Amino acid sequence: MTFDERDLYLNIINDYPEGVYCVDENRRIFFWSDGAMRITGYTSGEMIGKACYESGLDHIDAEGRHICNLMCPLMATIYDGRHREAEVRLMHKDGHRVPVLVMTYPYRQNGHIVGGIEIFREISALSKNEGNVRAGSADGKTYDALTALPDRAYLGRYICSRIEECRSYGQPFLLATADLDNFQRVNDRYGRPVGDLYLKELADNFRKNIRRNDIVGRWKSGEFAGIFTGLRESDENEIGHIFLDIVRQTQIEVGGEIIRVTASVGVTAIRETDSVGSLVERCERHMYRAKATGKNRAVIDGAY
Repeated sequence: MTFDERDLYLNIINDYPEGVYCVDENRRIFFWSDGAMRITGYTSGEMIGKACYESGLDHIDAEGRHICNLMCPLMATIYDGRHREAEVRLMHKDGHRVPVLVMTYPYRQNGHIVGGIEIFREISALSKNEGNVRAGSADGKTYDALTALPDRAYLGRYICSRIEECRSYGQPFLLATADLDNFQRVNDRYGRPVGDLYLKELADNFRKNIRRNDIVGRWKSGEFAGIFTGLRESDENEIGHIFLDIVRQTQIEVGGEIIRVTASVGVTAIRETDSVGSLVERCERHMYRAKATGKNRAVIDGAY
């Protein structure tokens, strides 16, 4: 292989959204892609030379078992040469768990297995049905027909699973709810089709501007909710402003007229004793406080 060919392949791999890393037969990392850095937070300088089971990734399976030593898919692939796939949760450098699908392959030289390759991608709320969003789905995931965002039922189940994960593994998260200010006036003045067009544009902006492991869905007619994994109470103000800015910057043009709206936002952090109901009630209470005190603002825990 010429230098140019190697450089081409490296550029392709590093531009790949999935993470890729390679280990030798002792599972010591000798290649770590840019995609791996984006998903885990670890740079190649921090990972190359370390054994994968000592790297801090600390994979756990769906039952919460730590699998890096005895049940590692990559180790098994190095041993028998078979491709494997598994859904696990790795530990991000910032201390939160990231759900990923890992795919392992043998690394061969001259016909002999001399290491392993692992490719991993984030399992976002929509990843299993990318390109196939619809109002209902066979695996229980349901989507809003207008915006193609997760609907209230889906969001409720997702919040419940995040609460269980917080209790089991200590992973925090934030809930944000946003109600569009005076949105009914848009429908009344321009007609429902124009209001629907705005909601579609807003949904697209949510998808473009949140992290891949977060989720925003349509909670009610003009209300949206977002779940932000790994974030704490100290991050509430930032998330509130992100929500506000996404809404403020969303616009459509109708008959030469630019249509924009604002939102009232509430943000709260998961608490040890929370249920889905108590978490949502507190967040919406903050949101209605924002609406009652001037609109176009965010209210967070401890603000009143």
